[in-house]
Amino acid sequence: MKKLILSGGGDEKQTRIIDEYFVSMLSPDLPLLYIPVAMDPPAENYRECYEWFTEVFHPLGVSCIEMWTDLDDKRIDDLNVFSAVYIGGGNTFHLWGKLKDTPFLEMLELYIAEGGIVYGGSAGAIILGSHLETCALSDDNTTGLTDYSGLGCIGGYAILCHDEKGQEEFIKSLTIKWKKPVIALSEETGLAVAGNCLTVIGNKPAITSDENGILEVNIGKVIEWKE
Repeated sequence: MKKLILSGGGDEKQTRIIDEYFVSMLSPDLPLLYIPVAMDPPAENYRECYEWFTEVFHPLGVSCIEMWTDLDDKRIDDLNVFSAVYIGGGNTFHLWGKLKDTPFLEMLELYIAEGGIVYGGSAGAIILGSHLETCALSDDNTTGLTDYSGLGCIGGYAILCHDEKGQEEFIKSLTIKWKKPVIALSEETGLAVAGNCLTVIGNKPAITSDENGILEVNIGKVIEWKE
């Protein structure tokens, strides 16, 4: 069964409930994999990413964390040793560019299909949805990407992160332009995906947009789709 956590982004205080939910799903005997490549900082700054990540998850009881910044030579057997994969935020277009040209993307799809747990934070959540242009308000397409299709792990839904009041028209425009439903997540909102069901988690409701209009979906409510 598909098991995903999608977060709208934010700092460790804003995502605390979402992070705790994620940790409750993990096996304490296996390490957690952190992938920060959406940031594309100089190599020394990846160490800062790792320090931030451990400062978030060590207090939640996750003691064994490994970070991958080079995905070119990885195999599915390498991925299967982890309790879960956390794909961090940054520039969505850059992240997709880093993933699509390596075998890792196909490995990730297989890992998810076989029940592996994946947490997508901000850009990491967007690529798990059906379309990438939901990030257009915050991310520059510096990669020359022309195909905006994401992994489509949650049916036809596209994910918009860092949602704020006043973005409703942009959200509606995405639904009209691409004929895809959109789920907008604030920096305190997440989704727990189990099979073909999405449960809203965190501190604030999610926003959905489809052919029926825009709807607020409260915490604990479930959204279902057909594969």
